[in-house]
Amino acid sequence: MPPINISGTKIIDLSHALETNIPCFPGIPQPIVDLLSSKNKGDTFNLEQLTFCPHSSTHLDAPWHYIKNGKKIDELPPDCLLGPAVVVNMCHKEGDVPITAEDIKKWETANIPIIAGDAVLFHTGHDKYWKLGEAGNAFSQKGWPYLTKDAAQYLASKKIRLVGVEPMSVDQNGKEEYPVHDVLLSQEILIIENLTNLDKVGNRCQLMGAPLKLKGGSGIPVRVLAVI
Repeated sequence: MPPINISGTKIIDLSHALETNIPCFPGIPQPIVDLLSSKNKGDTFNLEQLTFCPHSSTHLDAPWHYIKNGKKIDELPPDCLLGPAVVVNMCHKEGDVPITAEDIKKWETANIPIIAGDAVLFHTGHDKYWKLGEAGNAFSQKGWPYLTKDAAQYLASKKIRLVGVEPMSVDQNGKEEYPVHDVLLSQEILIIENLTNLDKVGNRCQLMGAPLKLKGGSGIPVRVLAVI
């Protein structure tokens, strides 16, 4: 990676909150926040306990999530999120539809090229379905724009460092195979899922953020910031 040089005049939060009743991938339990002590109840301080799967809310997938001998969260470089990013606008993709290598190439031709060392963030507008409780079912149950295996292979050939998406997976909903995870994570291309606010970012930005150093973790929620 080239020297890190992050500058700009505005910071945009690309992360959802980690809280109860958020959309979760099927089979993943809801985060739970328990108040252990409360000033309102006469305790000396406020103190809470958080129980959650690390693949909740906006989160980072480590290679070990899918690759047997892949790196775990605590084995990743602390600056793994920092650096340049390109935002690929695929807002014409709605619902359970593929984003192919040809789609990405057409976008590059009409806009800017993806270059080695980029994080590639896909803006589809799917984050508009992120709602709490039953209202959030549309986010997880009706499908989402997903990358195809050939799209993942094309991105890997560009020597990028990270792929980020607004849905809860880079792969298609409801399938038992996860070819995009396999292709990207086997090349140590990291994955961030459940992004938001990409509509507030142009074609290029700088990313900031760092994953919690979870020993042996396959993933972890992250606070991802775009600097423009």
